[in-house]
Amino acid sequence: MSIYYVYILRIYYLYIYIMFKVYFICLYITFIYYIYLYYDIIGYYRLASAQIELQQFDDAETTVVSALTIEPGNEVSDDFLLSLSSPSS
Repeated sequence: MSIYYVYILRIYYLYIYIMFKVYFICLYITFIYYIYLYYDIIGYYRLASAQIELQQFDDAETTVVSALTIEPGNEVSDDFLLSLSSPSS
């Protein structure tokens, strides 16, 4: 076995090691981002709930719309906005 073959093999293993590290770092960053986004949406929901308790319905609707601009497909925010839009009995 040639010495060059050993060096090439070491470089290849180093490349694979670095690619795995980069892959797992990207997964970690994505995970942290989604956790941050989840708690951000919960904050908007809690603010809107407090505004409803204070009879500030227009502000609550604005808050829910702001939450929907951050995460457009959020079902909780959609339902919350529908309950604000519908007349209460």
